[in-house]
Amino acid sequence: MSSIVSPFRFALAAGLALLLSTHVALAEDDREALSAVDAMRDHYAALDEASVQAIATLNGLPPGVKGEPIIADVALASDGRFSVRPTSVFEMLIGSDQSAVFDGETLAIIMPSMNLANVRSLDELQRYGAHPAIGALRGSYLFAELMTTLDILMTEAGALTRALVDLEYVERDDSHTPPRHILKATGAGPYASSLGPAEITFEIDDSETPWLRAIAVVPPPDPRARPGSTPLTVQFRLDDWSRSAPDGAFEIPEIPADYDSVPNLSAAIRQRMARDRMPANTTRVRPAPTFALPTLDGDTFDLAEYRGKVVIIDFWATWCAPCIASLPGVAKLANDLGDDVVLAAINLREPNAKVQRFIQDRGWKFPVVMDRGTVGQKYGVNPIPHTIVVDRKGDIVFEQIGVGPNAKEQLEFEVRKALGQ
Repeated sequence: MSSIVSPFRFALAAGLALLLSTHVALAEDDREALSAVDAMRDHYAALDEASVQAIATLNGLPPGVKGEPIIADVALASDGRFSVRPTSVFEMLIGSDQSAVFDGETLAIIMPSMNLANVRSLDELQRYGAHPAIGALRGSYLFAELMTTLDILMTEAGALTRALVDLEYVERDDSHTPPRHILKATGAGPYASSLGPAEITFEIDDSETPWLRAIAVVPPPDPRARPGSTPLTVQFRLDDWSRSAPDGAFEIPEIPADYDSVPNLSAAIRQRMARDRMPANTTRVRPAPTFALPTLDGDTFDLAEYRGKVVIIDFWATWCAPCIASLPGVAKLANDLGDDVVLAAINLREPNAKVQRFIQDRGWKFPVVMDRGTVGQKYGVNPIPHTIVVDRKGDIVFEQIGVGPNAKEQLEFEVRKALGQ
């Protein structure tokens, strides 16, 4: 169910960019909308701290799936500190139990359901922009866009310069106490999806304390969706606002000793899910036979030179359709995991010229190692593709023959395991 988060990556921050832009051209009838937004902005700008109960409701779930509200206690400070601590989760939505705390120097994201923790310093977060801790949440965290919205209100961090259109004053809702301004916006901002604009509805108190009370989001149609399917929407309701944060709200919690500290929480979640679906690794761990073979470009690949790194050995041939289908993905995996992973794409018993033409025709850029059959015999290769993971100590820790269900996920899991991730 984790995929149901993805349609919400873009809309909330885009909507706030629209509301806060002073360059939006408004019709005379919509001056009241701008007045409501200005009052809300001034209200939040005067606060040093604030806290609220945030209630996320998902609509448009698959038939038979009853959504449950996800409730979190949220605290914010004008200097950029924040915390999100779930108090009620939707168990079918993986990741809905993640808490996030930023104390100004360190961001900690903790996921109790999988015993995972991701802790990063401010220096490690700088690539995420003007407010790096908020930026680090985007893409996989349910409350990320809400936190982007509230952070802009509290700190004005991160200039949102893209002007959006169609800010509309819908009505004044007198059914609440105090009454609320209902505003609607359409547009695409810095966090918008390539699918296009979203429709966003805002509710703001019409009072001397104009708190933001709700944001409802309708994402743009996804052309990849099944015909007749209902688009997923999310609504955040914000209750019990306070002008202060609870004691300890911005303190990084102690990480339990049995939690795994991971550098990439999304990747770790995918690994855990893949591990649950894949068969057990029954490979007999043993020393990898050493070899030194010529590469297609005239160098030599000597396995002994890569001791201390994880090596993926993939035996393949141009006539092997499963090899051709899987090898580019193996090469991408090795590249994505960095310098500690090396790929030896070993072609079996084919002429250099034939292999050279083959890889040029396909635009493959990874090095190819040429074997006349001796190394394949050492490794007992038959049939192909035959993929082997050699760990940092030089031991074979995983073998995969052919391309079966979840083969890609299991290979990534075993390589990451060999890396110690």
